[in-house]
Amino acid sequence: MNIAVLGIDLGKTLCGLVGLDREGAVVLRQRISRASLAGFVEK
Repeated sequence: MNIAVLGIDLGKTLCGLVGLDREGAVVLRQRISRASLAGFVEK
């Protein structure tokens, strides 16, 4: 998966993630817990 732009909606307990490729197409749409956000972004 090639993500050029990562949008993060920070919530109290859950965060919404949207990843876009170079053309602007959505390649990732996911909700994860705030605690696991740092580990996800590291990858």
